Amino acid sequence: MLDTTADARVRRRDDENVTSDPFFEFTSSTDSDANGLNTWLELDVEPVGHRLRSSLGVDLLQEDHDVDSEFEFFPFPATLSATRARRRLYGVFFQSELNLTEDLILSAGIRRDSAHYRGDDPLLDASFDVRHEEWSPRAALTWRIVEPVSVYVAYARGFRFPNFDEAFGIFGFSPGLVPQTSDDYEAGVKVRTECLSLNAAVYHMDVEDEIFLDPLAPNPFSPFLTGVNVNVDRVRHRGLELSGSVRPTDWLELYGSYTLDDVAFQRDSLTHLDGYRLPITPRHRGTAGALVTLPFGFEIGANANYVGSRFLANDVTNRLPKLPRYATYDVRVGWRHALGEHVTLLLDATAFNVTGREYEEFGGLSLFSPRIAFYPSPERHYLVGARVELRR
Repeated sequence: MLDTTADARVRRRDDENVTSDPFFEFTSSTDSDANGLNTWLELDVEPVGHRLRSSLGVDLLQEDHDVDSEFEFFPFPATLSATRARRRLYGVFFQSELNLTEDLILSAGIRRDSAHYRGDDPLLDASFDVRHEEWSPRAALTWRIVEPVSVYVAYARGFRFPNFDEAFGIFGFSPGLVPQTSDDYEAGVKVRTECLSLNAAVYHMDVEDEIFLDPLAPNPFSPFLTGVNVNVDRVRHRGLELSGSVRPTDWLELYGSYTLDDVAFQRDSLTHLDGYRLPITPRHRGTAGALVTLPFGFEIGANANYVGSRFLANDVTNRLPKLPRYATYDVRVGWRHALGEHVTLLLDATAFNVTGREYEEFGGLSLFSPRIAFYPSPERHYLVGARVELRR
């Protein structure tokens, strides 16, 4: 069986930003456009009695950003910037999944991505033209021990290109940034029955050249400032992921998840942060909730979200008090209605943080002054949506 899929998207966004205190003021205006296309072919066959499922695809993305900014730091003269930048991403991938036996599945794939960054700033008389390319293979082996239980091991070579803010910077183009790459190892167990789903996994990831805004690194565009995006030599990520759901009845589903995330600098030849924990990453986080299916297509759900304490952004030496842990609660009401044999209409409304709790999801030490700043998180807010689902 051969199946084809295509997904296109278009986005335009305008942003205005003002940041200030008694010593400095930074203002910026950003116009951005993004156009993307994802296409892939899926083939499902059974050569010599073994099922083989393969996918071949292409991903395309173009982003354009126009950023005008002004930075004033008393008593120095103002710094003006007018960045005109474009980023093009191309990706091609192939992956297959082969049933070696009825209970043993081998999956493997490879992907090649390229990125082209171009920009100029006539006010600073600067230009930027960089290309990056990365290969990312992956493989996994899954063994079904007994009917509801399977175990797996997996390896993946990952990567991340610099995003717009990292590549083109705030005060000027960031020189020398390269893609971060990673070696990811994971092992886990899964349980699947009609009314029960359980997942447990442990992972270890070594990231080379992780892209990070280092507040201690010298800024090449401002001799009186520190703080610039750099590639950290090596960062270690390791942890545990648990998730599951259970349906005690046809009308009730209970679900939950928990993540233990231990992230630390392993080697940093620029500012010597070896051994310190990565800021703003909580060690513990999780969620728990329930979904109730009601007559006439209605459903109602509620969930609790927990985030543990974490070091402030830019607190790379882990010396300041942490951002406190917090929990929020959401409620959702939905309605499903069949418009035809293969078409379903879904209407839903969600109230986030229904208790109106005041908390800080993000906070950090300012790059410009010795102040701790907090980004206020939304209190009670709502989202109403409509979706049409098509099924074969």
